[in-house]
Amino acid sequence: MNDHTDPAPSVADTRQSDADDIRVLLVDDDERWGAVTAKHLSATHGDLEVTFRASATAGLEVLESSGVDCIVSDYQMPDASGLDFLSTVREQYPDLPFLLLTGRGNESVASAAIERDVTGYISKKATRGETPVLPSRIRSAVETFRTKRRLEFTQRRIEDLHEVTLDLEQATTRTDVYERLARAGALTLELGTCQVLRTTDDAFDRVAIETTVTEREKTPPPIVESVAHDCVETDSPAIRNVDTQEGTTYSVLCVPIGSIGVLLATNRASRGYDRHDLNGCDILASHAGAALNRIRSQERLRVERDSKAAMRDILTAATDRETVEQSTCTHLVEEDDYALAWVGAFTPSDGLSIRASAGETNYLDAVPLSPDTAGVGNAVGDEPAIGTLIAESAAAASVEANPDTEWERAAKAHGIASIVAEPLVTNDVLHGVLAVYARREVDAHRRELLEEYAESLAAGIDDAKRTQVLQGETVTKLELRVPVAGSPLAALSQVLSERGETGTITVRSVVPADEAVRYFVTVSGATVDHVQTSARELDDDRIRSVETLDEEAGQLIIETRIPTVESIILDNGGMIVESSVTGGEVLLEAAVSGRGDASGVVEAIQDHAPGATVTTVQTGESTVDESNQSPATELTDKQRQALKAAYFSGYFERPRVRDADDVAETLGISRQAFLQHLRVAENKVFTELFDGE
Repeated sequence: MNDHTDPAPSVADTRQSDADDIRVLLVDDDERWGAVTAKHLSATHGDLEVTFRASATAGLEVLESSGVDCIVSDYQMPDASGLDFLSTVREQYPDLPFLLLTGRGNESVASAAIERDVTGYISKKATRGETPVLPSRIRSAVETFRTKRRLEFTQRRIEDLHEVTLDLEQATTRTDVYERLARAGALTLELGTCQVLRTTDDAFDRVAIETTVTEREKTPPPIVESVAHDCVETDSPAIRNVDTQEGTTYSVLCVPIGSIGVLLATNRASRGYDRHDLNGCDILASHAGAALNRIRSQERLRVERDSKAAMRDILTAATDRETVEQSTCTHLVEEDDYALAWVGAFTPSDGLSIRASAGETNYLDAVPLSPDTAGVGNAVGDEPAIGTLIAESAAAASVEANPDTEWERAAKAHGIASIVAEPLVTNDVLHGVLAVYARREVDAHRRELLEEYAESLAAGIDDAKRTQVLQGETVTKLELRVPVAGSPLAALSQVLSERGETGTITVRSVVPADEAVRYFVTVSGATVDHVQTSARELDDDRIRSVETLDEEAGQLIIETRIPTVESIILDNGGMIVESSVTGGEVLLEAAVSGRGDASGVVEAIQDHAPGATVTTVQTGESTVDESNQSPATELTDKQRQALKAAYFSGYFERPRVRDADDVAETLGISRQAFLQHLRVAENKVFTELFDGE
């Protein structure tokens, strides 16, 4: 006897109960009648497979040794009555259809049968008529039983799948997801052997496998993966039988897991998988895909956070441009897994200059980027990084499967699949290009991250150039004269002269913003009111406003449109050493890092202000004592601007000349942004001044 009392429907039971054939056990002590009836039913009803036994004891042996869908038993038998037989069956199989036959039934027999949970009660006389009562009653009882079992199975599977999906939501790594998915398919859905195959470039990588006890002696042969290949190509689930060379037939079920891979189930059972199995696997794969996407997003955010932090460290620690550029390239290759990264600059006279690089640098040797060929529209001109330098705009390209340009052929030969090039620009000044080469396609998210890196690198280069003016090895000092046409301050000074004022405007500080330049000035030889009146008379759209800071001290803020000569110098990493305006002319002294950079600054100034003249050019070593550097050298451009604007606006005076809102408005930023920049700047300055004391 079986030792279980209420067996839950298994997947195998459910598949069997879905079959069309009905296995009937007929028990009757009248051997002649029973044998004839069994033979007749089997012969005339193709869906009935009837086994006859002449006693309850013999019937129980059949029940234990083979599957039965319905029992038909006589009521009166010598070894045990039909009611006794029913009671014994119900102890082991409480839901199995049981039809009771009797030749002389009465109400007491019917009542006793109902109490013992009989499925149906049939008179033997009814089985002999022309109308096939017994076959129809058997079919009705079995269909009701099977429907109930299917509902129980469906409910149990729903509950199991719910538990599995909760389990997948707790997974913290991709390996966890793979293993839990395979285990759920094999053990929860009872699908036999379940594998999780991750798709690679041209093959599958098996990342998890689980199997039932009966399938452990042998893992599925490689031929079953043909179903997985078809599943990936069509992006749709599949159920198929696969025959091996040894003559073994496997039933194979395959379901895609998003774009990650497939869940592949196999068994060697006589019956194949059905739509219930497919639906269950589809639910599993869907939740596994969601879990993997969640983990991938978390990993990407973690990597992005760490990468951004590393970039901040690079920009904070480096004090020269070369270190900033090389550290960035090395970080992109070693930490972000790019094949190649380089930073370069281009001038018509010198051509391309690669300032820093890391990774697969042989590619750069394979592509001729010389002054004779760059930017003339040939194969080299199509190279995205060169195009970015020429057009000063970002570019991205994928390497074609059959490349027809020189750079694409070189890229493919070096395992490069895509290129992203970002211009390095601050305040409309192009410092060069950041070119990044990847072994796979660069998605939109990583492109946004590279754009952020380029902005940070450009700011780092800009800060490094400013620092180099203070600490650098070579500094070029320039003295310039800028006439009215090239300077709004010169135009304002000329109006003062025409009014009989002999005033001089001394520039104390210059603070560029997004759309304006703000000059903090002191006027001597003229009143603040005279300056404001002259500005109104001038009606020059280059001057946007004149605001009083301290009337007694002759201090004002003059806001002009951008660019100006002073903003051009600052944007190119230079410093304003001294600037005064009198008689319609600006006398300006500036310092620029490097001779080559100074030439570019002079060209930019003369393009903007054609009448500007350079009276003195002096190049030499920096005279700044590095042991007594200003703590402001560690500030970023925005932090320095906030600190300067606060200082020259009288924000630190008591009482304050201007409050935070006023200074923020001067800078063209929000109050919160100004205070944040100011707090960081103060912390850096005070840390530099007082740490170690």
